[in-house]
Amino acid sequence: MCKAARIIIADDNREYCEMFAKHCESMKNVEVVAVAYDGEEAIQAILEFKPDIVIIDIILSYIDGLGVMEKINSLNFEKKPKFIV
Repeated sequence: MCKAARIIIADDNREYCEMFAKHCESMKNVEVVAVAYDGEEAIQAILEFKPDIVIIDIILSYIDGLGVMEKINSLNFEKKPKFIV
């Protein structure tokens, strides 16, 4: 049996996040561990939950999606998450 993929959704559109999270939760092997509405929240969630996948929008408040990816890639993670933009 496969382990569920742990994902974080990062997008400033709250309606999209709710809709997409609900859709993901209906899937068997997907677990939404956090939703972030800006770049700073996304970084904190990634550090806290150590997801397998981060689904991220490029346009985010405070730190954009590219900035989030650069920050995470600069850290010493044992296993870095995959990013879907």
